[in-house]
Amino acid sequence: MAEYDGTNTLEERCLAVVFLVDIWVTKPDFIDGRNEMASNILTILKRSCRDKDKLLRIVSYEQIFRTFSVFAQLKISHAPVIYKSIAFLLVEYHMDIEARE
Repeated sequence: MAEYDGTNTLEERCLAVVFLVDIWVTKPDFIDGRNEMASNILTILKRSCRDKDKLLRIVSYEQIFRTFSVFAQLKISHAPVIYKSIAFLLVEYHMDIEARE
């Protein structure tokens, strides 16, 4: 068995972001009751939106918008925080055409 070298492929990183959001969207009441966990997931999403790899950035933006959409419909308390994060990300990276689109 090969030993793990501590690096993840782009595909693994994209899948991890999608998986985190799937859990948060599927069980928002479980995560929402644990503010530190929700904050950590949002931090991971924001970092992924700032990643040097274009594909990971696009996947992360898609997932953060997906999370906001679901949470806004369900009136979950983290929806305004996610909206604010999206606004700051788009202002911070206004020159990133793919992100804006």
